[in-house]
Amino acid sequence: MKTNASLRIFKLSTLILAMAVVSILPCLASTTFTDGTFNLANYTQTDFTSNTAAAGATFSVTQSTTSGNPQPSLDFHVDWTVNTTFTVFVGLINSGFTYNPASGAISTIDVSLDKNITFTDSILNVPNATASALLEQNGNFYLDTVTGPALVQGTWQTVSATGLTASDFSLYDLTTNTLDNTMHPDFSAAGGVIDFGLRVGLGHVNTLGTGSFESLSDNLSFTITPVPEPRSTFSLLFGSLVTLLGATRLRFLRQA
Repeated sequence: MKTNASLRIFKLSTLILAMAVVSILPCLASTTFTDGTFNLANYTQTDFTSNTAAAGATFSVTQSTTSGNPQPSLDFHVDWTVNTTFTVFVGLINSGFTYNPASGAISTIDVSLDKNITFTDSILNVPNATASALLEQNGNFYLDTVTGPALVQGTWQTVSATGLTASDFSLYDLTTNTLDNTMHPDFSAAGGVIDFGLRVGLGHVNTLGTGSFESLSDNLSFTITPVPEPRSTFSLLFGSLVTLLGATRLRFLRQA
């Protein structure tokens, strides 16, 4: 009877200790940033323009309270009156979308954005809905443009990508509108703080006429998944626990 009671105590102790070890295994949660209102007071704006004066192009970036999925949304609008090429790109970084890799190195990033695009027919060629995810780290911008479904004008369409890594984002100079595909952000724990946002705009490269272009954006989302912490220490602890309990159980059996 005494041996049976000891075995019951042993089994209960094994269960409690195993549960204790599992409970302390590290598990870093993902971080998600979302914006479905686009209050521009929360954003830092950087513009790039080229040849806009020659094209008679004017543009605006505003919070639309009449359009959205649902409203409000971000409204980028440009009109041009001269039949020539021009470029307008606007970088917007959300001051509240901040992640410090020191709290957990980044494994992957998921991004999603709802888009609704309309433009003057026959003047532009926009085959797909796209979304440009913009990161800022240590004073540098990094860009990744995600291609979405075939464009349907005047319809809300979701553009998304999952499992993006540092190599998917390229160094982007907003003063010259150039990409360096050999340079990427630092997602390691040693990397600097990263702020997240988006780029909107239009690169008009044909000369088919004059017109207008409007790009509405809504429901911006970034999900940052950290790299799992090493579990070697905890595995060692658990292994030692199993060895100890096994030896204890053997002693009980010999006593029986």
